Amino acid sequence: MPSFSLSRFSLNSRALALLHDQNALSEISPLPGFSHESLNEALEKKLRSPSYAFALDSLKWQKSHPIQKGIVHLSGLVLKQNLDETLNLGFKKIKIKVADYTKDELLYAISWAQNQAQIHLDANRSLSFEEALDLVMRLPKKAITYFEEPVKTFEELKKFSKISPFPLALDETLREHSLTKIKTIKNVQYWVLKPTLMGGFKVLDFYRNQAYLNNVKPLLSSSFESAVGIMTIAHVALTRNFPCDELGLDTSGYLSENFFQIPRGPRLDLSLFKQHCPLLKKRLSNLL
Repeated sequence: MPSFSLSRFSLNSRALALLHDQNALSEISPLPGFSHESLNEALEKKLRSPSYAFALDSLKWQKSHPIQKGIVHLSGLVLKQNLDETLNLGFKKIKIKVADYTKDELLYAISWAQNQAQIHLDANRSLSFEEALDLVMRLPKKAITYFEEPVKTFEELKKFSKISPFPLALDETLREHSLTKIKTIKNVQYWVLKPTLMGGFKVLDFYRNQAYLNNVKPLLSSSFESAVGIMTIAHVALTRNFPCDELGLDTSGYLSENFFQIPRGPRLDLSLFKQHCPLLKKRLSNLL
């Protein structure tokens, strides 16, 4: 089970397990600090584990729908150090991590980028209600496309949703609250779905269908999987009726080691998987 180092994050290593059968390949990779399970627990619980369930469903799906080719489009992940790099690579949709910036730095970054790309803000619940309100009131009209998980608590989120001038996106809230409670939040236009944290196709299909019924856009997103996991999620998006114009899969560059390199850019070519899968499977066979 390879482990990877993450740069610019507090997470020091990434452990995972691979499933493979014929020409199909997927990964089990709970994210420490976010998943409610370790890798060992996922392997023990199997189908009761979200990451295991998604990996197994993905493996079966690849056997009947092989990863051959196709293009999906990504939203560029922006941390404090890489805004210019992300824009220069041609990303037209970017997600800025709010907690990486002071307020003044964030306002400057938005003003710099807003005429070059559509901006998504992700606070990861790092702001108080007052901080989030002060921030959005300082932003120009239409400066951002959506604000993801702006505040710390569910009650603050409900309150904020009634007055936010910008649409909202939900991520952690989806995994912690019932659909009935989620529907009480106003002005939600995006759901960020992370398969490794949520589970298999039954769960993903449910949230995808509910999103469409409620005029919400369901966006598949990474939990810092390896290149295998990134390609798997992209394949699921492309073949199972998910939007493919702004997937949250611009994360493999934060792994200092990987099974194969995914060139950073706004377009992800699934043919890379077909190129590297036979070599990777050969390496795995040599380890057995």
